[in-house]
Amino acid sequence: MSCTLKILNHIDATPVGQPFCTRECLKYGSRTAVDKTLARLVQKNVIIRLAYGVFMRIDADTKLPSIMEIAKLKSAAFGKELVEYGGSLACKLGLTNETPEHPTFNINGSSTSFLYLRVGTRIVLKSASKKRMQLKETTHGKIVRALWNIGKASCSEKLVDRVLGQCAVPEIKEMLALSKAWMPAWLANFFPTPHVFTVADSFNRDILYESNFAPASST
Repeated sequence: MSCTLKILNHIDATPVGQPFCTRECLKYGSRTAVDKTLARLVQKNVIIRLAYGVFMRIDADTKLPSIMEIAKLKSAAFGKELVEYGGSLACKLGLTNETPEHPTFNINGSSTSFLYLRVGTRIVLKSASKKRMQLKETTHGKIVRALWNIGKASCSEKLVDRVLGQCAVPEIKEMLALSKAWMPAWLANFFPTPHVFTVADSFNRDILYESNFAPASST
């Protein structure tokens, strides 16, 4: 079976509106053959090119993927993870007015950017340390990245309390305290380590109970 037929079968097996990458098709032939085949299929309107290396089959009702979806797809194609950029999160939380010039995401790899051709938007993938990536897209992870982004000089206890006050997750303080290992020291100081109940606590509690409630002496 030719490279073209294999790629057409791959496209037919991919649901309308679901993007796919060039890398998924490299098993069907050489890089040159795959690139030429995909380019011909774009010219014939069999598929559309969303970004370099990203394609999709569409119909009249198909909605274009979001910027986040395209960014995740590009990252996953190279075996990388992606999370929302701390600067963007800081803007959403009202911590700064400095909106990134382009949609930006953190990635556990080298910094790069690409053009989302169908909407004319450049998407930036910004390299981040393991610590910044560790808490992923969790609520407390987003709060950590937002506060980390504004920096030590701009962070205060009052500001941290305001951010936590916007959060609908009741256990957010505990979740943040248990995640201190993934924060810089200056940020971790805002979240006291929760007390862990130990055997010693149990012993001391029993001693306290006995001293407070022991029967009075009959003498």
